[in-house]
Amino acid sequence: MTNDNNSNKKDSLKSTPRLDELINIPKGKQKFDDILKQFGPEDFDFSKVLGNTTPSFSSLSDSNHNATMSRLREIGDRIAEEKNKEKRELEQYRESVLVTLQGIEKNTAVLKEMSMLLQKHGEKQDEIFAIMIEIMEIMKCSNKEEAETKFAAVTRKIATVSEHASTVTSLVGIAKTVYDALPF
Repeated sequence: MTNDNNSNKKDSLKSTPRLDELINIPKGKQKFDDILKQFGPEDFDFSKVLGNTTPSFSSLSDSNHNATMSRLREIGDRIAEEKNKEKRELEQYRESVLVTLQGIEKNTAVLKEMSMLLQKHGEKQDEIFAIMIEIMEIMKCSNKEEAETKFAAVTRKIATVSEHASTVTSLVGIAKTVYDALPF
């Protein structure tokens, strides 16, 4: 059996033409470019040797194609979902930064207003400073009822310290800002 296989292989090798026989390369020493000039495009048609090597996509079944397309759509949907999620997170981050900056701006405005009130009222500076301390003590309250009580007491006291409407309005505004900043 082995001898038969070997003889079949030898016969098939004998029937397969060699490359130099297919393109008729002349013997002798010639430059490669000179050799190529002697041949036309038909001399380089290797389909005679290799057979038809064009890939065929007809072997793909419709179910494989549909499964692949379905998987590609799924991947595309996931990518779009991730991009939307990143976009929402970025927007939330920007909004929180904006709120924080607005809070900082408001707080620094209060500090500036406090400083101006103390500078403006040199004769009542000690009384205004004492009210500012009472306003800040609202922040120490542990519950809403306590904060409301201190806020009401401070606003009554503000009215007795100054007869200037702008000073009263500023101090009440500062007290309201402190009260509104409480977490309860």
